[in-house]
Amino acid sequence: MRSWGQLFFRLSCASLSLMIAGGLGLSGPTAAQESKPELEFMGQFYAPLDAPQVVAGDLFIYNVATDREGWFKGPKLNAKPVAPCADWLQLQPDGNFWLDVRCTLKTDDDALIYLEYSGVIDWGEKIAEKCNGGGEFTGSEMYFRTNAKFQTIAENYAWLNSVQAVGTMTAVKCGEDSYVQYDIYAVK
Repeated sequence: MRSWGQLFFRLSCASLSLMIAGGLGLSGPTAAQESKPELEFMGQFYAPLDAPQVVAGDLFIYNVATDREGWFKGPKLNAKPVAPCADWLQLQPDGNFWLDVRCTLKTDDDALIYLEYSGVIDWGEKIAEKCNGGGEFTGSEMYFRTNAKFQTIAENYAWLNSVQAVGTMTAVKCGEDSYVQYDIYAVK
């Protein structure tokens, strides 16, 4: 005869297995899994860049330039990047780059917001050559996507703490007076 403890344990394990299987989509699609995320425009982020610090043959650190003004302009957020703000750009074996950006934004009403994003730049040899010559590009010329999140204690911007955002590059300039510009969207 089994004890109540053994029976309870077996029932608990069976229930847990069903919950895990359902959460992994193993029991068929749920309404949430069938829905597609929507995007809401948050703003445009423009960051002027200093010349890169070449740390290794595959690691470049771009600080946001302090002698030229950057900005984030949107319907609910207007700010500018302030130090510290930089991009650790890692060259991958296939020639693409991975982004690792950490930046402080200061809003028009003096609130501080931490912006962090990673991303991927996929450009071919032609774009790399053009970039080495100081070229300028638009988002249609290369795959350049980011995922962003925000953090702040500012009450007016607390809504940012629960936003997952994505970005797409709209313009980039390499070489002297380089910059990067993104459109940023909240994922709904």
